[in-house]
Amino acid sequence: MGARDQETEGDTGVGLETATCGGILLPRPGDLPNVGASRSGPLTVQFNSPDLAQATHHHPGIHIGHPWPLGASLTPRGVNFSVVAPLATRIELLLFASGEASEPERVVELDQRHRSADHWHVEVEGIGLGSCYGYRVYGPLQPGGHGFNPSKVLLDPCARAIAGWDSYQR
Repeated sequence: MGARDQETEGDTGVGLETATCGGILLPRPGDLPNVGASRSGPLTVQFNSPDLAQATHHHPGIHIGHPWPLGASLTPRGVNFSVVAPLATRIELLLFASGEASEPERVVELDQRHRSADHWHVEVEGIGLGSCYGYRVYGPLQPGGHGFNPSKVLLDPCARAIAGWDSYQR
């Protein structure tokens, strides 16, 4: 696909017992902490602010998400991603087709609406167990080169598996 914020087609992961990502076999959703079983059918979401509810309609399949739990967690619609980055000014969630992919298939931009205190979060529909992802984080660069380097793809410190060791060039 390659386009930013385009809807992902494919299986939502409902009914999968196991999935692989870069040759890694992942457990069933019920075996993981903080992961509930997926269900089919519509899901009603109530927003506290009408402005926030309207903001999510600009990118179908992308929702504000929740700050907890940290890492990637299955939801009835897809996957909720949450990471702590208190000094970040903007974050991009990079979704890869596989662990061996050198370029993301999809880039989801997180702005201040996706931030709750130090947590950045987003829910992406249409993806499921075994999704390969990383983050690109923007923020201040301090003297001496310490700080944020958005040219680097960062791993999620709460990731349950890491794939792509043989072709890691990110």
